[in-house]
Amino acid sequence: MKGIVPPKISIIVPVYNVEEYLGSCLDSIINQTYSNLEIIVVNDGSTDNSLEIAKEYMKRDDRIKIIEKKNGGLASARNAGLDEVTGDFIGFVDSDDWINEDMYKKLLTNALKENAELSIVSFYRDFGNGVRKTENIPNQYLVFDSADGFKYVNIHGYFGIVVWDKLFKSNIFENIRFEVGEIGEDYPIIYHAIDKASKIVYDSEPLYYYRLRANSISHSQFSLFPLKSIHKMLDLVKEKYSKVTIFAEYGYTRGLVAAVTQLSFLEKNNDVFRKNIRKMASDNIKKNYKKYSKIIRIPFVRKMQIILIGWFPIFYYPLLNLGYKMRNSKLFNFRT
Repeated sequence: MKGIVPPKISIIVPVYNVEEYLGSCLDSIINQTYSNLEIIVVNDGSTDNSLEIAKEYMKRDDRIKIIEKKNGGLASARNAGLDEVTGDFIGFVDSDDWINEDMYKKLLTNALKENAELSIVSFYRDFGNGVRKTENIPNQYLVFDSADGFKYVNIHGYFGIVVWDKLFKSNIFENIRFEVGEIGEDYPIIYHAIDKASKIVYDSEPLYYYRLRANSISHSQFSLFPLKSIHKMLDLVKEKYSKVTIFAEYGYTRGLVAAVTQLSFLEKNNDVFRKNIRKMASDNIKKNYKKYSKIIRIPFVRKMQIILIGWFPIFYYPLLNLGYKMRNSKLFNFRT
């Protein structure tokens, strides 16, 4: 009698001009303590040696499969990978990041133990001169439904709106793909996964290493797509999970604060737009802050951001700029 075949995990690795980092990324994946992996490397039209590096790794490890395509961006590359997956579960690793050797074992073990369609861990940020933990509350192990998922994703101390620290049951992606051409393409995916998963498990142990690069598109360009996605999430929560509406409303406030913060760092080439977003945020905060503060734990730095934008916006940018110069990254990384 044959033994039970363990679940296969398909890991999608989108690649574009990351020759400096790709080796360490792939090493961390092929050395996972959970071995039943399908590693799909999607070369998104790289012009450096990334493809050659990937091919060398494919020679060494037959679990690696390479897809070559014209450059279409991160979402397009992930979608190309999704079209080829054969695994029971799906994970994502960005090619300039790396992962702890036990990450997928932990994610899968928790998913199987709790019969969960979505399994989540935490992560470190790599600033180039050392790694730093997120602000997540330590020593958390939680199992919850979709309603509580929309609670936790919108408040501080738990998990963020990114795909790479998560493991998805493959059926989550049956009728959805990443939005091509958008910055913040993870937002609709995460909200969809929370809505579709009947059970979710979250372990606060940080096992993913997220590298922050100065030339990253997500840090150098502004898009309203995340804010629009958050607003759609709010509408969904009001319709299906009304008992956690206040948390979704706070998530929208966080999105507005993040927009004001990011716009403060970018070139001042559209002051009217900038002022409109700032007014939207200020009006939202003045209307809702008292309600939030009675129910939601808001860390001190975040509270100061909200108060400044709500009532003293003229002082926000100078203080934000000062904090950034002092390398206080907490002010800049509002969403996670």
